[in-house]
Amino acid sequence: MKTISLLKGFMHSIFCKSSFIFKCILTCGLLYLIFQIFFFSFFTVAGPSMQPELEPGDVIMVWKPIIGARLFNIFDAINDRPYNIHRLYGNRKIRRNDVLVFNFPYAKWNKWDNMKLNLLKYYVKRCIAIPGDTINIKDGFYHIKGQNIMLGNIIMQHSLHNMYQIRSMKNDYYYTLPYDSAYNWNVLNFGPMYIPKRGDYIDMNRENYILYKRLIEWETNKNLMYIKGHIMLGGILINRYKFNNNYYFMGGDNVPFSIDSRYWGLIPESFIVGKASLIVKSVNSINQEINWKRFLKEIQ
Repeated sequence: MKTISLLKGFMHSIFCKSSFIFKCILTCGLLYLIFQIFFFSFFTVAGPSMQPELEPGDVIMVWKPIIGARLFNIFDAINDRPYNIHRLYGNRKIRRNDVLVFNFPYAKWNKWDNMKLNLLKYYVKRCIAIPGDTINIKDGFYHIKGQNIMLGNIIMQHSLHNMYQIRSMKNDYYYTLPYDSAYNWNVLNFGPMYIPKRGDYIDMNRENYILYKRLIEWETNKNLMYIKGHIMLGGILINRYKFNNNYYFMGGDNVPFSIDSRYWGLIPESFIVGKASLIVKSVNSINQEINWKRFLKEIQ
């Protein structure tokens, strides 16, 4: 009987310890999930589009309270069911030249027809233009109407400018949004293009139909068509359209070799995860060695 009693005590002790360990693991997991949702997320930079500020192999931290964390039903988004994205109040609004992490706005990288929140693909770029701006690219350099500020990486914009002075213009990467003869924009001369903000009205003419078709179809989930000089949204004639979202123009610092808003268009505010704030680790993509010089480097 004494042996049985000792065995019961031993089993009870193990169970209590296991229960305590399980509760600790569960609590830590829940705390980590809460911090991931409301405070920070980590992403690994895969490509060279943000060089020299970010290098392939950099692990960057997005500190969400700067612009506010997003809340939405991830399962509805994954299963293509209707969902709403709510953003908590942040310390400030998004600014030009902020380095931002966002969901890619299309289901496939090489098919840019119907916009969709891509939960499996995240990009990091620099915000060049904010809602209400009118952006223009002249000779490869970014300009915002009415603003005398430096945008993006000026040295790499010089590189783009010089590159196209000496090489053939017959290049797949030369032509840009909206890929229409009415505009014929390219990486050297682009715009002017107005960046819509929530509540803006635009006249629905052929030019605006070409520029904003994908945005309007994403907002309304209806087909936008141009038929004999008339604009039809879901089969109904419209003369004006009111935007329901804020949009942003994103550009990579490695201007000659970045695929960004010049090519696939504007980013809705709800697609933005947050501002990239810190490099927490950097691993050389070639030899897999840790680059200690980039450890805890603030992202500018």
